[in-house]
Amino acid sequence: MHSPHMRLNIWYLNYQCIAAVLDLGLQRDINTNSGISLLEQEMRTRIFWVVFTLDRMIATMMGRPIGLRDEACDLRLPQDIDDSSFQAFNQPSNSVYTGRMAFSIHLFRLAKLNSEFKYVANSIVRETPRYAYPAVIDINEWQQEMLLKLDEWYGRIPEVPGCDYIRTICQVRCQSLRMLVLRPSPAIPNPSPVSLRKCYVAAREVVLLFDQLYKQNLLIHTWNTCHSAVLGIITMLYCIKVVPDIPRQTPLDIIMSDFSAGLGVLAATGEHWSGAKRCRDILDDMVRATIRWIKDLTNQSSSIESQNPRQSSRIEPANVETVSPYDGNTGVNGTSAARPGFSEGLSHQMTMASIAAGIPSTLLPQDPFESFLASTSFGEQLQIGDTGSLDSIMRGLFDDFIPTYPNFS
Repeated sequence: MHSPHMRLNIWYLNYQCIAAVLDLGLQRDINTNSGISLLEQEMRTRIFWVVFTLDRMIATMMGRPIGLRDEACDLRLPQDIDDSSFQAFNQPSNSVYTGRMAFSIHLFRLAKLNSEFKYVANSIVRETPRYAYPAVIDINEWQQEMLLKLDEWYGRIPEVPGCDYIRTICQVRCQSLRMLVLRPSPAIPNPSPVSLRKCYVAAREVVLLFDQLYKQNLLIHTWNTCHSAVLGIITMLYCIKVVPDIPRQTPLDIIMSDFSAGLGVLAATGEHWSGAKRCRDILDDMVRATIRWIKDLTNQSSSIESQNPRQSSRIEPANVETVSPYDGNTGVNGTSAARPGFSEGLSHQMTMASIAAGIPSTLLPQDPFESFLASTSFGEQLQIGDTGSLDSIMRGLFDDFIPTYPNFS
């Protein structure tokens, strides 16, 4: 996001790319009928779509407006021609087809769906002016149609031998966009429990796909990898808190394994990005608090069932204490063991004071994690649909990426 050596951030680079596209007219459909070569035509189209996709990705990740609007561009797609197939006579040759361009074209189509999400999900005024596109009347119907489009896009991901990495990246991009469509947004501030269940599944899939790439030594530790992994973990935590049926219906060991996979990816990324390690340390405590909350929730449900004679005919001795196989001093197999961390590489236990010291007080409460264990519902701590709280957490985690310049005055 920010290079302290070059003093350039992603916003400056994105602006320069958009300015170059507009100055060169790459957003217009100029083809071989205008006298240019096939190579020039394809290069113009490809460069446009790369900038278009980058703009949509950055705007979606950081919650900013898009910089290059769809209606100002000729959204023609490039041809499925490999670079090695171009000849001097402006005709594709009969060389071996690698299929890599097919993945790029497919990702460009996903960028168009990303644009639709930015246009609709962030719109709060339904009475649009007449010069704008027709307003979406039924936002829930649009959401279902968007999910169907994503399902169709997912099913058409190219299957090319030797391209496992880019295929997995396509799956990550699709699940990430699905997660954004289902989570709270300005257009849908209070998603239904069904939508949040689907959102949890999409966020979990993002985390597991990154873990799969990491285990195959294919994970590239870029800034968007860090952001996607953090967003996936935070979304899982949010859905678990808002929809208690998710932890009730999901085995605890599976939940712990999923969080461990995500934290492991961040720990590996932390070797390249210092901000990723900081995010991992904070999320580790949030996950621990959530796991304890799930245990308390399970114990409360068990005690209620044991007090109801209609639900159980078994009589338990009053002096027998129930020992959870997942308590703080017991291992998964029931043997006594020290509680392990959620991922490897944490050299010492982080205290709440040391974690909160590097975060502005306006972003986190005085006791940000232990409050999850209170008896009050999660809806009182973090209002359902209050996207500002979720965005504040994300901004606080990525403070290290904000550029700072020396004051020469």
